[in-house]
Amino acid sequence: MTAFERLHPWCLVRSPNASERESVTNNQCLVVGRFRSQNDAVNHQRILQKLVPQAEYQVVYHPFENSNALTSKQV
Repeated sequence: MTAFERLHPWCLVRSPNASERESVTNNQCLVVGRFRSQNDAVNHQRILQKLVPQAEYQVVYHPFENSNALTSKQV
């Protein structure tokens, strides 16, 4: 995990829609952006949801852990 990722634990991810699921393996999500605060991530989510209403965005907290075992917690 890079220093940027450690300092920006809040991720905005885009889930593939029905037409994209066929081309994406294992229904992988795309990280659209990383943010220092939850508020920044939620504000970006609102803007993107208005610009691209057919897409589904989620804010995810992805913290750095010393054991190198990463866990994701949806907010």
